[in-house]
Amino acid sequence: MQYKTGPIGRRSRKPKRDHRARGPIRLGAAVAELAFCLPVFTVVTFGFIDVTNYIYFKQTLKVAAYEGIRAAADVGAVSADVNGAIDRMLTAREIEGWTLTPPANLTTAKRGDLLQLELTVPISELAHFSSFNLLADRNVTVSVTAVKE
Repeated sequence: MQYKTGPIGRRSRKPKRDHRARGPIRLGAAVAELAFCLPVFTVVTFGFIDVTNYIYFKQTLKVAAYEGIRAAADVGAVSADVNGAIDRMLTAREIEGWTLTPPANLTTAKRGDLLQLELTVPISELAHFSSFNLLADRNVTVSVTAVKE
């Protein structure tokens, strides 16, 4: 209990306030705010999850394409080496249905030549979590370039 010191030094009790009059009105306002904000927060949260899942998916494709171009840059590399390197990465991440455009000059490239590889995967491979599937008919394409060793 808190006391207030008066002019004579006597302690007097602080007057109590009655908060009961405002309670139900504020409770109704809080419920209305929750009813409005909860769906918005839920949509934003799942939107963030989908966006970060897409970023992770695209980064996985970049890493797989990089492994493929590293295999292509080796001396004596053939198309099967490139396919094998990419397949190992994407199989580990359970991604199927990918299409590879290998470097056109893979067998004829000399040391110092540029090799370019393009990897395309349907975005439906990403839709394990999202139930919206708005972009189901689209593809994600990554392209990497390396110098022949």
